[in-house]
Amino acid sequence: MRRLAALAAAAALAWAARADACVVVEGDRILAADLAREAPLFAALDPGLPLAMSPAPGVRRVMNSTELRQLARRHNLPEVSVEPVCFLQAVETLSDARLIEALRNALDAPKAVIEIVDFPRFALPRGRLEFRLSGLTAVGAGAPADAPLLWRGAIRYGQRRSAPIWARVRIRIPRRQVVAARDIGLGRPLAVDDLALQEVEGPPLAEAPLEALDEALGALPRRRIRTGEPVFASMLRAPNDVQVGDLVRVEVRNGGARLYFEGRAETGGRRGAPVYVRNPLSGRRFPATVLGKGNVAVHLETRRNQ
Repeated sequence: MRRLAALAAAAALAWAARADACVVVEGDRILAADLAREAPLFAALDPGLPLAMSPAPGVRRVMNSTELRQLARRHNLPEVSVEPVCFLQAVETLSDARLIEALRNALDAPKAVIEIVDFPRFALPRGRLEFRLSGLTAVGAGAPADAPLLWRGAIRYGQRRSAPIWARVRIRIPRRQVVAARDIGLGRPLAVDDLALQEVEGPPLAEAPLEALDEALGALPRRRIRTGEPVFASMLRAPNDVQVGDLVRVEVRNGGARLYFEGRAETGGRRGAPVYVRNPLSGRRFPATVLGKGNVAVHLETRRNQ
């Protein structure tokens, strides 16, 4: 048993020694300069000449004597005995500071406060960190300010290689948002007294609240909005260009001829929508098409064809 344990320990030490002796390479190719560090025969070649594919991170690649002799013959080098050479891809462990720098560049928000909660602590390929906003799992409205977010990215190394990377972070971004100054019901356009501006700090949202009162004024709520609730564009719809009861300008088109008079809208609609209008003089009700704010049109030729 003692002999077996001694052999196992010796084998482990030999393996560690071989790993320590491996040439560390960067990128996706083993260059002549890399090989020449352990096999001086190849120093006669252009140092930047690619000779073989580099290993994947964490994997040893050994070029044996036969492979090295064939490589030397291919490049017209003397055929001498060459010991095997092993290679390892360059790796490193990430730091909070480096992650924050990469995340801040992707976020494009100089005033954002970024806190790293967790990230891979093991060795990763040495390369360029790449994070994009599309990899950030944004939270929905109403999420707590300290909600951790998952941000997926990649480490780019070599010419075309990459490895996945992730970070769990807390992000707080100062922003201005429109909020309801009071409970808002349905059926009437938003007025100045309905809204307020608020300075807040919170995580990136899947949909950002409106930032200016002008973006909400005059719009119609699609649902009830509670006091203090942020106002989003998806909560609102544009008001009708013609409202029920509006006095509208009616344009009657018949070929190249035009006739104008005023009518009373009996239904509402936006530009391009059909509405019904009543002639206050004759009392006749007729269909028309909304042209814009307070304007409708009747196409007599179209109505005849129908």
